[in-house]
Amino acid sequence: MTYDGRAPNPATEPMPLRSLSTVREGHANWRGLYTLWWIEIGRPLRSPVTWFVAPALTTLLYFAVLAIAAPEDLGRVAGVPFLSFVAPALAMMAIAQNAFEMTAWSLIDRKISGTIVDALMPPVSTTELLAAFVGAGIARGLILGAVILAAFAPFVELRASGALLALVHAVLAAILLSLIGILSGVWARKYDHVATIENFVVVPLAFLSGSFYDARTLPEPWATLSLANPLTYTVGGFRHALTGAEEGPTEIGLGVLVAASLVLGAVCHRVLARSPKLKP
Repeated sequence: MTYDGRAPNPATEPMPLRSLSTVREGHANWRGLYTLWWIEIGRPLRSPVTWFVAPALTTLLYFAVLAIAAPEDLGRVAGVPFLSFVAPALAMMAIAQNAFEMTAWSLIDRKISGTIVDALMPPVSTTELLAAFVGAGIARGLILGAVILAAFAPFVELRASGALLALVHAVLAAILLSLIGILSGVWARKYDHVATIENFVVVPLAFLSGSFYDARTLPEPWATLSLANPLTYTVGGFRHALTGAEEGPTEIGLGVLVAASLVLGAVCHRVLARSPKLKP
């Protein structure tokens, strides 16, 4: 039955992909949004060792290797000691990568297991569905980032005064990578497709974002090309907020991140509403 009481004629009135949620656009269903978000974030909360402890340990191992391998006379990078320079970047890399994994792997898992209908059929709008997935990516990224920074605190000096600016950059990074994860999850038809995007797109972007070097010292054209990588702004802004590293004005980076998130958000909204690849 349709919402006006008529039975749809399959020959002339094909059922839209998300007929239930389309009607609710513009009418916030906060309970539905919260329920979907809680279902998503509930999976990592039920398995904290796998979802939080393991990636945090991996990041700490990176830090330990760099601390052991770095020469004592390395000096300062962007005005701060080398370990203080790389610690926030490692935390930001973990936030971004795990926000991507949260949405991408959730969608492909739902599609393959056939449970995608559980997310598409409830009476929530496409906007609310998108917010639930992105919100779960933000939550996982921020929890993991807090754990990693707490573990770094005894070894590097982090500025509490920059906590708010650091939080803004962390949230924007999580939003951006969660949206990329949604696009990847919708496009992918098997787990290998998501792994390919992560290994050949997300990981290179993270490592080439100035995490281990000052991007301003790169020769041309690489210094200019690095500005096309949005993670360069998340890493630089996050590091500046926590350590005071001198990496250029943060206002430009924030503008780029907000603009990129809005564009990707609009694309994801359209994809979630209309993509035939989400049909159960």
